[in-house]
Amino acid sequence: MALLAGVTISGTAHAAGPPGCSSVTQIGGTSYIRNSFDGETYVSVKQFKGCGKNWAYAYAWQSLVDGGAPFSLMVGIAVYWGPTAPEAGSYHGIVTGGYRDREVWSTGTDTLSQCTTAIADLRFDGEVSGTKETSLIC
Repeated sequence: MALLAGVTISGTAHAAGPPGCSSVTQIGGTSYIRNSFDGETYVSVKQFKGCGKNWAYAYAWQSLVDGGAPFSLMVGIAVYWGPTAPEAGSYHGIVTGGYRDREVWSTGTDTLSQCTTAIADLRFDGEVSGTKETSLIC
């Protein structure tokens, strides 16, 4: 997954819950993928825990959906070797959503005992346009 610097702003995206797990709790903050030209927020990225697993979640904002662009979202859990590791050592539970899917959940990962972030890519026609990770949780 590519890494793109971004700015965190306030906003709301409501996650219903991942498939196969009825009760999850957000851990860490929400991160945002924004349009580099005008700063408009396109995607919210969150990490959850529940059912003994970590979950990554990405939500496409209405402005992205209304724009009509051929986008897709890819999400997963990034595992770091420790709280000061400079980059992820591995990625787990990666799921690529379908054409213009508004919400995408990773698969559940057995990584609750490790240092993790949720990570998401925004892709236009298959090319990565933006990537964002949530805060590191150890």
